[in-house]
Amino acid sequence: MAVLSDFELAQDVAQEAFLCAYHDLPKLKDPTRFGAWVSGIARYTALAARRERNWVQAVVEQYRGERPLVELLTPERALEGDERRQVVQRALERLNDKDREVLSLHYLEDMSYAEIATALGVGKVAVKGRIQRARIRLRKELKMVEEHFAQNQLPEDFVAQIKSLLDDSVKS
Repeated sequence: MAVLSDFELAQDVAQEAFLCAYHDLPKLKDPTRFGAWVSGIARYTALAARRERNWVQAVVEQYRGERPLVELLTPERALEGDERRQVVQRALERLNDKDREVLSLHYLEDMSYAEIATALGVGKVAVKGRIQRARIRLRKELKMVEEHFAQNQLPEDFVAQIKSLLDDSVKS
């Protein structure tokens, strides 16, 4: 989640990482380093997935003007109306990798500062500082998003306008 900012993709990457780890288990020389070893595999797999996603997005952007694209948001997903998740995801995407990583480990994995410090190979004080900075940055990002939505609300008669446009197009 720290690398990808996408919960569903992160789940897929975690499964792939564990499959790779299982397959490569005979290569693990020091069993006491299992956690760090699996974390490294997961981080590498996530970075590869992020590169692939970025490449696909670049290709989509390149061809966007040349031919119509199928809507990337499925109807089911649009109907879910999970705006909060999307807002948080966008805010997390704006954070740097280190900030996303510590927040993900702390809040999603429910890891203590000591556990995060061990996993990342840094001190507890560094983890505490990263989490505090990440919270501040995330708070600012979410505040900016909230202000943006407040300033860009749909007009009250939006539904009526759309209905009128549809009615006009049917008449034509």
